[in-house]
Amino acid sequence: MWLTSFLMVVIAAGLISIASTPAMGQQPTELAYDDGHAEASWYKTATGVGGFDAVRFTSPFDFTQIAAVKYYIRDKPGTFNVLILDSGRSSVFEKAVTPTATGWFTVDLSSDKVLVKGEFYGAMKWTVAEAPQLGADESKPDGRSFFADADGTWSTYREVKLSVDKQDKDGDLMIRTEVIQGSVPVTLGTEPNNVGVTVDGTLYKGTDLPKTFTWDPGSTHTMQVEATVEGEPGVRYVFVQWSDGSKETSRTVTATDILTLTATFKTRFELKIVSAYGSPQGAGWYDSGTDATFTVAPTVPDDGVLGALGGKRIFQGWKGDVASSSASATIKMNGPKTVEAEWTADDSQAYMILGGIGAAVAVIIAVALLMMRRRGTPAKATAPSIPVPPPMPSAPVAPAPRPTTTPAPQGFKYCVHCGATIPKVVIFCQKCGKKQ
Repeated sequence: MWLTSFLMVVIAAGLISIASTPAMGQQPTELAYDDGHAEASWYKTATGVGGFDAVRFTSPFDFTQIAAVKYYIRDKPGTFNVLILDSGRSSVFEKAVTPTATGWFTVDLSSDKVLVKGEFYGAMKWTVAEAPQLGADESKPDGRSFFADADGTWSTYREVKLSVDKQDKDGDLMIRTEVIQGSVPVTLGTEPNNVGVTVDGTLYKGTDLPKTFTWDPGSTHTMQVEATVEGEPGVRYVFVQWSDGSKETSRTVTATDILTLTATFKTRFELKIVSAYGSPQGAGWYDSGTDATFTVAPTVPDDGVLGALGGKRIFQGWKGDVASSSASATIKMNGPKTVEAEWTADDSQAYMILGGIGAAVAVIIAVALLMMRRRGTPAKATAPSIPVPPPMPSAPVAPAPRPTTTPAPQGFKYCVHCGATIPKVVIFCQKCGKKQ
């Protein structure tokens, strides 16, 4: 017989996960719907490569680990792909195998640790034309067998039977599975993955995430993240929420269903402002991708005396991670940023005032010194009189008649040489300069 082409269902994310190793001593349960006898067989033609035949299984477990898949090879053993699909018909596991004989061919999946929840499909994906031939039991059909075409169309066993040989007959494709109780998979991660998660007291670094934990059904577990995590210099991560909407940094989870949780963080970058003047504003932490505005006062008084006299510092511009001549500027925070303000001194007014003050002080000092000289100059001392020895006695000479003179004014005298009127206190004549 021949079948139409088939299409593998697209893999679905998040519904299936790898389980932990089964507990020691668990015995697999075989799920089978055929009676072990093949009344018919099915195979692919060249146009059917890529499709698959599938059986829907109902597991006795909420979470099922598939230990093995069994196929009844009726004729022409050949390569095909083992295919497991979840209840939504999305592929969750696939690998190539090659039976070497007819009869039951068992594929061990215990080391592959495939976990499903609820119903699932075991399938044979055809990769070689007309081989192998899969047996089918048509004695007591269960309505669980399907054919999937390459275009994604699913058909029942009866629908395909009618289209092939016009017989309104149902059957069970001879595919079986062995299953065991599975654990509940919970996958934890962070976004971005620079941040770790503590699970049941153990820290898992961001480089170890995402990580899937397999827990016993109904067990409870604690997970915790830090509200703020310091990264590289100038970088920090601030917790926002979990992917299920919870904003708790510490929470308890009960393993009741397959779960994927991601802790979301926002990245923040630091803006540093370096400025010796101007009371800079705007330094701090900003969300990644936002704009940061920073400012300084364009002019500020100088320090000390110069500032009191009008000296000042004038803003020239920003350098570093931004170049701007405006005292107020904006920068995109896509990483840690540092900006530095450049200043120049303008003390011309202060020096002019200091020069004027200096000149005034010099004048005041000169005037003071002059006044001090005028007020404090001492009178010249009068030279002591030199006694004149009396003349030697000589022959008496008749006294010459004394001329009649007018007495000198009070406090004055006459120069003995030139007769000029001079103060009594002087020793030398102010006119002839001769000593008195």
